[in-house]
Amino acid sequence: MARSTEQPVVDEKAAEKFNAHVLTVDIVDFSLREDAESQTSLVQHFIQLLHKAIPEGLDNARDRVWSPAGDGGSLTFPKLVTAPLETAINLARLVGMYNEGKFEALPKPRIPLQLRMGIHTGAVSMERDFDERTNVWGNGVNISARLITLARPGQILVSEAYYNMSELAASRNDMEVRHIGKGWVKHNKSIVIYNVYSKGAGIPFEETDGWFGPFQYPLQQAIRTYQGMLTEEYVQQGNTFRIAVLAKRLLDLETSPNPEVTIHGRKISLIEIIRSISEQKFGASIGQHSLYDRFFSPLSPAALVYFFQNAQFEVYYHNQELAREDEKADRLMIIISGTVGVYRKGTKLRVVDAKSQDLIDVAFGEGQIVGEMGLFNPQTRRNATLIAERPTIVLSKSYETLRVGRPGSNAVDDRVRIEIRKQVWRYYRERTRDSHIASHPLLRELNNNEKALFSDHAEFLPDDFQGGIQCEANDLWEYWNFLIAGQAIVYTNRGEETIEFKSGECIGLLRLVMETNPYNGIEFSQDAQLIRIHWDNVADLIKKNPSLDQICTMHGREERRRLGLIL
Repeated sequence: MARSTEQPVVDEKAAEKFNAHVLTVDIVDFSLREDAESQTSLVQHFIQLLHKAIPEGLDNARDRVWSPAGDGGSLTFPKLVTAPLETAINLARLVGMYNEGKFEALPKPRIPLQLRMGIHTGAVSMERDFDERTNVWGNGVNISARLITLARPGQILVSEAYYNMSELAASRNDMEVRHIGKGWVKHNKSIVIYNVYSKGAGIPFEETDGWFGPFQYPLQQAIRTYQGMLTEEYVQQGNTFRIAVLAKRLLDLETSPNPEVTIHGRKISLIEIIRSISEQKFGASIGQHSLYDRFFSPLSPAALVYFFQNAQFEVYYHNQELAREDEKADRLMIIISGTVGVYRKGTKLRVVDAKSQDLIDVAFGEGQIVGEMGLFNPQTRRNATLIAERPTIVLSKSYETLRVGRPGSNAVDDRVRIEIRKQVWRYYRERTRDSHIASHPLLRELNNNEKALFSDHAEFLPDDFQGGIQCEANDLWEYWNFLIAGQAIVYTNRGEETIEFKSGECIGLLRLVMETNPYNGIEFSQDAQLIRIHWDNVADLIKKNPSLDQICTMHGREERRRLGLIL
């Protein structure tokens, strides 16, 4: 990297430490440029762009110090706190012009120039270097340099120290500054980081990585990062789901037979951490620290280990499809980080919000499971397209790994697979019951407490994923029945006359407008699912809610009309 020809001025107190504001810039994939000549040309162009980016009046040896590195360098501003951020934004925009061939006096590059930038405020000292030039050392420069290892190409990251010092939360209207979380760097040290985006500079927050962002790091840096994340989550008794996922990630990265992580000076096996999430192993090898997760903890230790060892991580970028509508389903996915939108026939799926009653977009986030239904029906095709709304990482579990009797199976593995399948079914039933009740148009008159009570009394059928719905004609009179999948054929007392109910419809409202049960029998399709609640509970809700009584009575009359029972 060529040096600036200007000689910085050395203050009499140059060796003393003081706080300064540091911008570190890194040229992405610099070492991959094909020859030394192209590298030299790129550096020369970069230096021109950098000089142009420094705010007017500050590009001199008294107001900034340039510390070059092999593929970038650091600019230290001892005084003006806004200078590094202004420089970063200006530089990003100038690089954009340069890549488009619109920067004066410089030709359009054959390979676009990409930068990563990090800004920090911290202690530095100014001293003479090996060549008797004035240079800057210290924590301020070190952390700024660490930030760029956390940044994606084109990204501008700032540390919490700089964020607080520069009062970015209340700064320019043309700039978006959003908290990302913690990034782990060398020696398992963490830095609280913020993403900066302004039109033409940086990347939008929606395109930044989530808490699991270091997925793309080089091996040793990734191992250090995930060890730090796992230790912090565990020590702070944090999110058990994240602890499980981090242990899985380290199992993938480490090459030793039974890798360990050191927590409070004690080595703990990653396999044992996963096993300890099970309710059956609470406190077994992790001291008194109990871990619980709604989905994973009901599984046995053996099932947990099998689940994670046979799952794999997948990365999706902004607007990339995870699954396409009507394609054959082949795996379930657990969202690790990011957000996944749901589309049908090219339109974003929307539901009624349980609190506001407004229509909101359907989206899946951290810890949620998608695509699980195909596990129970080999012919299932996706009923929606799933698209990453920001960089998203999922833990993918193929249906084949959970198929009972697969080639090479033994009785122990099959028992574990059945256990996992049963837990996926329980999870699906509970989630579907709650979401259906929260969003069903028929129940929009209920408040949140009433919906919660309704959900508590509701029953999901079938109970077992291996069996269908067993239902008597009298059950249609004794229960409200919300058909949420498949079809039902209802027979009446009028001989051969039948009526077909489809997914989304409610069977049983007829009781509000008739005194005797007209149903004679019912048949469900193999894929049918329903939620039902006993009329004793329904009657209590109707008494308290006249609006609910009115809308249900209207639907009851429609059901009677469809049955041809209007006199």
